[in-house]
Amino acid sequence: MSTPSEPGPHRTRHRLSVMVLALAPVGLLVSRLGEWWVEADAVNLLAIYWWPLMLVAVPLAAWRIGTRAARWAALTIMALTLWQGAALFRPVIQPRPDIGPDPIALRLVSYNMYKNSASTTQDARWVEEQDADFVVLLEGRRINDGPGKRLRAKYPVMLDCSATARCSTILLSRYPLLSFHPLARGDAENRQALSALVATFDVKGVPLTLVVVHLDQPWPLGDQEAYLPQLVSAAAQVDGPALMVGDFNSVPWTYAVQSAADANGFRIAELPSRSWPAGAPKLLRLPLDQLHLKGPVRVQKMESGPRLGSDHHPIIADILLKR
Repeated sequence: MSTPSEPGPHRTRHRLSVMVLALAPVGLLVSRLGEWWVEADAVNLLAIYWWPLMLVAVPLAAWRIGTRAARWAALTIMALTLWQGAALFRPVIQPRPDIGPDPIALRLVSYNMYKNSASTTQDARWVEEQDADFVVLLEGRRINDGPGKRLRAKYPVMLDCSATARCSTILLSRYPLLSFHPLARGDAENRQALSALVATFDVKGVPLTLVVVHLDQPWPLGDQEAYLPQLVSAAAQVDGPALMVGDFNSVPWTYAVQSAADANGFRIAELPSRSWPAGAPKLLRLPLDQLHLKGPVRVQKMESGPRLGSDHHPIIADILLKR
């Protein structure tokens, strides 16, 4: 007597395929709701992983089911996936401006030093060796305790994010200061705060503004949404060429970060460097540390620095500014 084939594996694959086609639209809806609902925007933190996965999983699920209804459902879901991807990843495909002949070349280093790092002295030495025009240090309070002495001697301008107390968001500049506005609402080193500043410098006769940012973590670990409006308001008042740089504790394709960048014409510098967590393989790191640009300024080269004492990689950007 013949024994019927075991239907278990086939039935399981069929159920998984049906589940993919049923849950994919729900995921896309939640992602879209992130524009208005901060809890939903948390899904978009990992969009760089789930979005390409959907482009593969949805047609594969339809093929396994094999019905006309499944194929039409897959085509609809694929169209929605591409539409939502265009909305999320719009910042990385924006056009770059013309900066004219003979632009001013600048170098910027941004580094979350991590308050518990035991390698502050070595990290400060590495930062010094980059010979940057502007240095942004996040969670850099310990730089004031001795390791940053040579940095402070090298850079005539040193600002932090508070006018009344020491704040761990620090900006160093070789160029003279024109104006300065601290934006600290606490210190993001200790969470639940916006640690930011706005400063304008005279760069060979061209006013260049830096908006230096350290945001709290987003939901569910932090309260970033409470501080984003303050950053958006500050960014909206910036006039002329500008850089917005720092640790956003989020990624450029969330609606939260896009709202801050769009406030007054900022755009992501280029495909952002994957900076966190430092111990993970590059493909598993997220670009929490970002550079956004406004006006006739462009990145010539941008890369992640080496792993130092922090849980973040530094970012190094060579920038061209129109004269």
